[in-house]
Amino acid sequence: MDTTKQSNLVVGVGVQITGKVEVPGLLMVHGTVDGEVQAGSIEVAPTGRIEGAVTADNAEIRGYIGKTLTVNERLTVRSTAQLMGEVNYQIIEIEAGARIQGALKQNAERKSASVAYPSFAAEPKSDSQEEGGSDVQQEK
Repeated sequence: MDTTKQSNLVVGVGVQITGKVEVPGLLMVHGTVDGEVQAGSIEVAPTGRIEGAVTADNAEIRGYIGKTLTVNERLTVRSTAQLMGEVNYQIIEIEAGARIQGALKQNAERKSASVAYPSFAAEPKSDSQEEGGSDVQQEK
C-alpha cells in the first residue's frame, strides 16, 4: 500500500460520526461530526455540521461549526456559514450573509495541520552489514 498519497473522507447527508476524526487529505462534511476534527483541507457543505474543535490547513465553510476553528493557511467563509466559536486564520475571506459569533484572530505564523502517517521504508543498514559483515561475533 502506498502511504505517500493523502486519503480523503466524505461524510454524507444523514451520516453522523462521533469521536475524533483525522484526515490527511480532504474532509468533506455534508452530515454531522460530533468531536474533534483534524484535516489537511476541509469543506463543510450547507447541510454539514461540526460540534467540536476543527484544525485544518485550508477550509471552505458553508455550514455550521460550533467550537474553535483553526485554519493555518486560507479560510473561506461562505454566505450560508455559521461559526459559533473562536476563529483562528492566516488569510480569511468572508461573504456577505455569513454568521460569525465569536472572536476572529489572525495567526502569527503558519503551522501544518496535516496528519502524518509513519513511513514503512526499510531501516538503514549499519556499516558492518553493508560490507557483508555481521553483528554477531564468531568464536575461533
